[in-house]
Amino acid sequence: MKLFRKMVAGLLAAASALSAGAVQLTAAPAAAAGDAVRLVEEMGMGWNLGNTFDSAPVKAWANSELPYVDSETGWGNPKTTKAMIAAIKNTGFDTVRIPVTWFENMDAAGNVDADYLARVKEVVDYCIDQDLHVILNVHHDGASEGANAASNAYKSTIDGAWLWQGTSQKAKFTSLWKQIAEYFKAYDSRLAFAGWNEISWDYTVEKEMGQAFIDTVRATGGSNASRLLIVPANNTNLDAALASGFQLPTDSADMMAVEIHYYSPPEFSIRPANASWGQTVNTWGSASEINEMKNDVNKLYQAFASKGTPVIIGECGVLTNEQRDKASIRAWIQTLFSASLGYDGICPVLWDSGDCGDMQYFGRAKLAWNDPELETVFKTMTGTATNTTTTYTFDMSKPEYSENEDANFPYYLDLKPFKGVADIIGVMIKGHGTGTGSDPCFGVTVAFNGYFGDEEPYETPSEYKWMYQQISYGIDAESYQFMFAEENISWNKPTGETDADGNDVTEATAAGVFDTDWHLAYDYLQLQSWWNNNAKDYALDSVTLIFDAPVVLDSNGDIVVTTEPAKDTTTTTTTTTTTVETTTSKQEETTGAPEKIHLKGDVDCSGEVNIADAVMLARFNAEDKEIEVSAQGKANADCDGVEGVGAGDLSALLEYLAGLGELIA
Repeated sequence: MKLFRKMVAGLLAAASALSAGAVQLTAAPAAAAGDAVRLVEEMGMGWNLGNTFDSAPVKAWANSELPYVDSETGWGNPKTTKAMIAAIKNTGFDTVRIPVTWFENMDAAGNVDADYLARVKEVVDYCIDQDLHVILNVHHDGASEGANAASNAYKSTIDGAWLWQGTSQKAKFTSLWKQIAEYFKAYDSRLAFAGWNEISWDYTVEKEMGQAFIDTVRATGGSNASRLLIVPANNTNLDAALASGFQLPTDSADMMAVEIHYYSPPEFSIRPANASWGQTVNTWGSASEINEMKNDVNKLYQAFASKGTPVIIGECGVLTNEQRDKASIRAWIQTLFSASLGYDGICPVLWDSGDCGDMQYFGRAKLAWNDPELETVFKTMTGTATNTTTTYTFDMSKPEYSENEDANFPYYLDLKPFKGVADIIGVMIKGHGTGTGSDPCFGVTVAFNGYFGDEEPYETPSEYKWMYQQISYGIDAESYQFMFAEENISWNKPTGETDADGNDVTEATAAGVFDTDWHLAYDYLQLQSWWNNNAKDYALDSVTLIFDAPVVLDSNGDIVVTTEPAKDTTTTTTTTTTTVETTTSKQEETTGAPEKIHLKGDVDCSGEVNIADAVMLARFNAEDKEIEVSAQGKANADCDGVEGVGAGDLSALLEYLAGLGELIA
């Protein structure tokens, strides 16, 4: 997988540079990578679960029903679900960074709330279950803005920024890391720790705190003795990392990485329109801008990764709510990620604030990327098939899903076609209605048939039990996620008695834990209306199934039904020996003697289809004047079935070389 990622990253970077003005940088030779570099290679590219556990201070308005301060939803994001993480995995990401702010869930003695730790662990497990790497840090315990002495002095008076006080807080700092490290010490190398976030200390304080972080974690033993530990540079700044004053602590395990954040040029990536500094720039992508970014990545490689210390670009991105040109945002992200992935030992991690904040890329409530073209960029860079999904949506306006002509409640969905494809772990409903008074809403009963853990699956649907949950749904809510493992599912359990009409008497009873106490039968899903409050004309717009693993779509967008679960299909990169489609010349048709076999994808007409053809096609698309593609080569280059040669042909060829697709005549 990494070989293909590097191949694609190199081609995309080359094409980007060529199209910007035929200026190319020579990549440095690969390092004699140590264990830390090899591990970061596995980490690939990453995504931040931003504005979530890092949110602070939120105690004044956070959900008070929980036994801890709910920073997870405190800034407006929905609760993290397995489905979110599965969708991130499906996009091609290999790493999830989970920023965590701890101070509102620490007592006066510095002890972390056990329930808060347990919830953080639960989300870490969502990622590990998807075979993702995880980075866990200490985030807004040191605030993130400003880097001058006056700002530091001010922050030293704020409880939430206690870590800015430096070595005077070393005991509290090491106590916190000892608790975190002990709690997670059984986890394998897929979990990494980052000491802190964006703090501007002087270099002496930074080295002392870094050494304290390393020594504290290593002393806890277990997997922590060799776990990857990430030391941020001063204010996670690239220039500070490259400065002579920056020195990494010593580590007997030699398993450290350095962290920087990349938001350059700031006038484009992070300057709000009303800021008092600089001049906002809304576009990006000139030859000089591309080369500057690639040079920055090269500097990091030469200074650290080439010498055995990998680099985590822990945050990077462009504001999405400031009218930046969308094509420029895509180009910026593609250039940074492809350049980083082209080197050994550099992992770029997208900052994503989710459904709130100023960098909103992946919509967590709707489980979809806000810019589908950016999703394709990520999938193309990592060799992930673009025809996969972790959700499937029914259009509930279609009459076949309803028992009445108005396409309204009750609705029935047949789940049997999805048996053997992937496990369904929840549904998401979207509806609408008209308010007739205050607080208008309506109730929906979500019901599905299944069986209990000690029962054998039955032969006919009528033998299964109906499980259900009743939810209230506001008419203005965009969607409601219903995750089976997180809902209080009930079923109508027979009491053994009958009523006056001879019918069995039942009582609502808790069904237990999904996939442990009870299981889905994958036969039917039923949605009924059970009450309303000041609402009329309410109905469902869509129902989306949420799968635990990616499923494959055909050309019509329908799920490909197989007899075996279609799991991990997006990351399969085994070499294929599929015969490439050939064309027969006119001479062969008339004489039987082959003139020459023309291979689809054979751009250089060498008689073979390999990476050299992809390189030539990338250069041809970028209008590189130094290469020449023959007429037959152009014909062979048409790989996607669409007339003409373009970017789609390059994508099709790359997917074919990675064993992820076929070439189309």
